[in-house]
Amino acid sequence: MSRMDRARAAAENEAKRIAEAGGIFLTREEAAYPERLLEIYDPPAVLWVRGDVALLARPGIAGGGDAAADAVRSGDGGDVVARSGASADDDF
Repeated sequence: MSRMDRARAAAENEAKRIAEAGGIFLTREEAAYPERLLEIYDPPAVLWVRGDVALLARPGIAGGGDAAADAVRSGDGGDVVARSGASADDDF
């Protein structure tokens, strides 16, 4: 199996895993991709999203894990959306 074939198989497996978890891929070309993210130097080409994609357009605070998101969730639930990042090694 060539390197390209292995990469394709890995990408297909990842896409299947994301779909099974109820997630979608969101690319920079899609209208729902966060506009503010496009303003940074090197925005991610693809986001993995699970949940209400429309929330990405609202002001938010990002954290690198559950503890950061829990701290924000303990607030009054105003206009700020808590976002928690995940890596490819996390359980999606």
